[in-house]
Amino acid sequence: MAFRRLELDNRKLENWDWRHREFSEVYDETLNRRALRPPKDVDELIIEEEQAELLHKAIVALPEIQKWRFLLYHEYDLNYYQIGAMEHCTPQAVRRSVIIAREKIKAQMKNYLCA
Repeated sequence: MAFRRLELDNRKLENWDWRHREFSEVYDETLNRRALRPPKDVDELIIEEEQAELLHKAIVALPEIQKWRFLLYHEYDLNYYQIGAMEHCTPQAVRRSVIIAREKIKAQMKNYLCA
């Protein structure tokens, strides 16, 4: 009986292995097709890096108050009221400052993209 039980357990394991076995060939191409986010090409990575560098330069070139408010709004997800309370000014002033900063950054990015 013990030998028969061992054979049944072994057969169960073999069936489990067969059911869960990968029958498709696993290559980089098939794995990339299954990926949630396919890997980016080298060209795309270089372009994204250049854009990030240009964005950083554009932010650094802003006046101090605009830079501070722009980063608080976009990076730290604070709203105009919170930033205004921190700086003891109106939310409208903060909003206008962020809008002007965004327009300056867009202008610099537009010059890069058109070139």
